[in-house]
Amino acid sequence: MNKQNNLTTTKKMPGAIKLIVAVLCVLLLLAAGAFSVMQAGASSSASDTSDISMQQAAEVALQDAGFSSSEVESLSGNLDSDDEVRHYDVRFVSQGMEYDYEIKASDGTILEKDREAVEAHSSSQNVSLPAESSTMTDSDFISIDEAKSIALQVSGVDASNAVFTEAELNVDDGVHIYEIEFISGDMEYSFEINAMTGSVAEWEKESIYD
Repeated sequence: MNKQNNLTTTKKMPGAIKLIVAVLCVLLLLAAGAFSVMQAGASSSASDTSDISMQQAAEVALQDAGFSSSEVESLSGNLDSDDEVRHYDVRFVSQGMEYDYEIKASDGTILEKDREAVEAHSSSQNVSLPAESSTMTDSDFISIDEAKSIALQVSGVDASNAVFTEAELNVDDGVHIYEIEFISGDMEYSFEINAMTGSVAEWEKESIYD
C-alpha cells in the first residue's frame, strides 16, 4: 500500500515542478520589465540634467553666425520641445539681419537655422520709449548699460556669464522703469529698475525649467 502511494506521489512531482518553473519565469519577466522602466526613467532624468545651458546654446549660434555677443542686438532664447526633442530657440539681430537658431539641448547640435532682413533699429541700445515719455530725452535716465550693470551687480552674476533676453524702458504708474531680463546657466533673472535713480524696484530669479 505504501509503495503504491509513493509511486502516485512520484508521478505527480513533475507536474508540480513545471508549475513552479512557470511561476518563476513569469516573476522573472515582470522583474525584467520593471527594471527596464526604471532604467528608461533614469536615462530620461540623466538626459535632462546633462543638457547644455542657454548661454552655451547662444554661444553655439553666435559662433556659427560669426559674431560675438557684443556685435548683436536683441539676443534672446528659450527652452522648447518639438517631437520630444528638447532644443533652445535662439534669436538675435546683427547688421540688419535677424538670425533664428534651433540648438539641440542635449549636445549643442544645430538642428535648424534661418536669417532674414529686418528694418534698421532706431536705437542701438534696444530701448523702447513709451508714448508717454516722448517729451523726455535719454539724458533724463540712466543708460541701458548702467541698468544692466546694476542687475548683474545685485544678482552677483558676471557679465561674461549672462545672456540678456530683454532690456526695455516702460512707464508704470508714471514711473519710468527698465525691465531687464537675462539668463545665466540654468537660471533666469528678471529686474525692474527705476530709470531715474537706478534703484531696484523688484527682482526675482527662477529656473529655466520651471
